[in-house]
Amino acid sequence: MMTFLGTLALLQAASAGAPPAPQQPICDSEQHAAFDFWVGEWDVFPNREGAAKVADSRIERLYAGCAVRENWMPLNGTGGGSLNGYEPSTG
Repeated sequence: MMTFLGTLALLQAASAGAPPAPQQPICDSEQHAAFDFWVGEWDVFPNREGAAKVADSRIERLYAGCAVRENWMPLNGTGGGSLNGYEPSTG
């Protein structure tokens, strides 16, 4: 059985001649941050006075700031989500 250090040594030897990893995209512009106000944990209620909570929603900024993901978690029914990003070529 190979030890962790033995496996690590093999991986380092194999990657010594490997090409450099691609650079992460840079998504730190004002446009990329336009939905930062939405990021967080939310209690969701219908838009009427005195209505009961219907869902939780977790909004996360992911992939080096290049995407915002909504995790929709209703109290009844099936959950879902969305993944949103800024496309510089179309604004």
